[in-house]
Amino acid sequence: AEDAVAIDMRSAADFETGHIINAEHFEAAELKPDKEKISALKDKPLLIYCASGVNSAAVVRQLKRAGFAEARSLKGGINAWRSENLPTTKA
Repeated sequence: AEDAVAIDMRSAADFETGHIINAEHFEAAELKPDKEKISALKDKPLLIYCASGVNSAAVVRQLKRAGFAEARSLKGGINAWRSENLPTTKA
């Protein structure tokens, strides 16, 4: 969805090497349902990704149990995104 918030949960160094356009960087610890930064997005559609999709899938399961109904994991992570030649940015 156009109003989805893309969240990159890789390290800050990996985020800086390239990420989905308009993605926000969150440290893994900030993705716990009780943390203020993620709680503010509870009612928004979220697309959470890591490098391969494994870690983000685990985070999404945790968030869904906490009521984040519109949280999704990017299947295959940023690696799959890049393999499809989809755009990334360093800005």
